[in-house]
Amino acid sequence: MTAEGRPRHLLVLANETVAGRHLIETIRTRAQADETRVTVVCPISNPRQGYVVYEDTRRAAAGRRLDRTLGALHREGIRAHGLVVDSDPVSALSDALAQLEPPPDEIIVSTHPLERSGWLRRNLVDRMRAAAGEIPLEHVVVELAGEDAQTNVLVV
Repeated sequence: MTAEGRPRHLLVLANETVAGRHLIETIRTRAQADETRVTVVCPISNPRQGYVVYEDTRRAAAGRRLDRTLGALHREGIRAHGLVVDSDPVSALSDALAQLEPPPDEIIVSTHPLERSGWLRRNLVDRMRAAAGEIPLEHVVVELAGEDAQTNVLVV
């Protein structure tokens, strides 16, 4: 609970790593401390190379990743909901901060390791940290190699 007596609100931004075990474990640790509400925002992937993929297909893939994550959180007894948003993570964070009620008390951003992460190569985590202002933001690196989690659920 917050000082105002309301449940804490945790905002999570993740794309392909959204169903990663390390991220789920981090969320569970935060949500165990007290009654916590979790909002998961999953931006649509924006592939830079390869086949042409239609936006509705990318949106559906993001929705499936989000559904897996929400299912895992619900199985842990964590109150969570989520949404699929436009592919720009910084804008997605800014929009969430402006619109979510109650506002988030903490933010978790999940990425692949540096060698696989477009978000890190484009310096998006630092830009999200700046957009978050005074709200604490934790960056969680999720290595999906060897995990059972599917990353690219995309039907072409």
